[in-house]
Amino acid sequence: MIRDRIEKIVRDEGITSSKFADEIGSQRSSISHILSGRNNPGFEILQNILNRYRNINAEWLMQGIGNMYKSGGTTTNTNAKEEIKQEQIIIEASPTPPLHETTEAINTVKKENFIEKEEKTIEKIVVFYSDNSFKEYFSAHQNNI
Repeated sequence: MIRDRIEKIVRDEGITSSKFADEIGSQRSSISHILSGRNNPGFEILQNILNRYRNINAEWLMQGIGNMYKSGGTTTNTNAKEEIKQEQIIIEASPTPPLHETTEAINTVKKENFIEKEEKTIEKIVVFYSDNSFKEYFSAHQNNI
């Protein structure tokens, strides 16, 4: 399960779930709910994990395929933290980190990894413009409101 793989990352990094949540920029309660099995991670959390821990193999995280680390072997906690420090410098220097690898892997996640309680449909989209005007768009299945 994806929860087990996230738990392994936390354990291998030698940090608490709270520290992990802080490092990936997620709410502590969200990570707690994922690790307890109450919720499954969404796209944003998976993306944050892969952006923060760039040595993690995205296919392993998403589907449990392959090795945990991109290099094919395990990385010691000290080495992983040093790699992260070096990558933080690169991330801070560039305004948007490249996401092509993580986006492709996340798009391959099977729908069965996510539990949806109800089917949701878009009813209305509101676009706000810089002059404080706005435009509303309604879905085709909805009657004109």
